Amino acid sequence: MKSKLFRDTQNLDVPFLLYEPNKLSVCLRMSREAYQLAARRAARLGLTSGEYVERLILEKKGE
Repeated sequence: MKSKLFRDTQNLDVPFLLYEPNKLSVCLRMSREAYQLAARRAARLGLTSGEYVERLILEKKGE
């Protein structure tokens, strides 16, 4: 069975390591509807979709 974890980053992080060494790139699989909703909400807040998802996760962590 193929792993559901995206293990080979193929150097996706390289352009970001200089500016944000504590961040990494991930691949998420979600429904089109969920992504579109997240993208709209992120845009209203002036965030990227990745920043928005990160904020949601960190808010849950703080509960």
